Amino acid sequence: MGIDKTDLRIHFRVTLAVSIFLCQTTALHLPARAEKIDDAAQIERIRHIVLSQGNNPAGLAHLIQLSSNLQPAAAAKLYSQLAKEYLSLGRLDKAAEVLHQLVNQHLDQPSAAEGLTTLVRLYSSSEVAHTAKNSLLKSEGHSLPIYAIYVAQQAISQRRDLANNPALAFQCAVASRLTGNLQSAKGWLSPLRHSKHNKFWHQGVLVETWLQDRRNAEPPKPTIHCAHTDKRPLLDGKLNEPPWPSAKPISLTNDSAQIQFAHDEKFLYLAIRCQKLAGENYPSEKLPRSYDADLTGQDHIRLLLDLDRDYATYFQFSIDHRGQTADRCWLDASWNPSWFVATSSDNTSWTVEAAIPWSELTDHPPQTHDAWALAIERQPATKKPATWVGPTAKDPGPESFGLLLFD
Repeated sequence: MGIDKTDLRIHFRVTLAVSIFLCQTTALHLPARAEKIDDAAQIERIRHIVLSQGNNPAGLAHLIQLSSNLQPAAAAKLYSQLAKEYLSLGRLDKAAEVLHQLVNQHLDQPSAAEGLTTLVRLYSSSEVAHTAKNSLLKSEGHSLPIYAIYVAQQAISQRRDLANNPALAFQCAVASRLTGNLQSAKGWLSPLRHSKHNKFWHQGVLVETWLQDRRNAEPPKPTIHCAHTDKRPLLDGKLNEPPWPSAKPISLTNDSAQIQFAHDEKFLYLAIRCQKLAGENYPSEKLPRSYDADLTGQDHIRLLLDLDRDYATYFQFSIDHRGQTADRCWLDASWNPSWFVATSSDNTSWTVEAAIPWSELTDHPPQTHDAWALAIERQPATKKPATWVGPTAKDPGPESFGLLLFD
């Protein structure tokens, strides 16, 4: 597929040019400093100034001016921090601007590799593409994964060692797959396929091969099937009606929790059974459900749904024993989907029954034989987490995910 590089980059060129012009015409002046500085207090001051400007078009230009006296390593660190904060706020266009500045101006710094990978993930994530609203990223439509590959290739041409970054290579393979260019995807995956290092990314390559070969061999990752149901379950938290009696569950590492999935034309259904744990507090009061409840100190389950199998960006749904929920899209905690939850409990266990509309996840509900990546963690208040495949930590990687297969 041909790439018109001028068309793909024009938006970012124009945005940067306008920002710099606006900055030059403002009354913002800083004391002249000849020496370079690397001062944590100064970095924090700049961070607060830039974040306080909200959607000011001159924000990026202000950042460039304010950070001009910083050591390159300190400036790169500042850009990385700001990008993550913008992502957590759902300000995707601002995150993209800052990451572009990091990659374009400080590519030789160690943090640039992570920044470049984050930028490529931002442009090629199926989850981000579906949830992005009122964002300049959305206007590029289906060209975003192509642009992601272009950005990576430009950086690699200037810093060859980036080609050996497994996370970056895998993300470029995902972007290529999303554009339908399977040959390009194979090219990005080839070094990981033949490498004895980076075991978990190598597993990701084996998954793609297994899926393409129609699953003739044993799956390289744990799997759970999501059965199709013709009868919509009544959401009461009881789990005694179809499809749950016949759906095969998976168990977490300590066998204290079981999870089941089902789907129909409108919803993804979820059933959770958890044994109550000694030493945990299970208050019986029923609180009104609110967006992004604080689940700290409560026994809860966290599910990560990774539609494009990049093992990096995902939808996160958390549910505790009270039926309180929290959710986010990748790093964006401002994402608040509409989904339905019912809970029930007795002296020994608590259960959850939930339905997530496809419209909150994707414009194209999964078909038979489709596969998503899935990570699950139970987080009690006083005990170690229990997981399905591997530790999810704060930033889970490929080692945390199994496969959700749709029947």
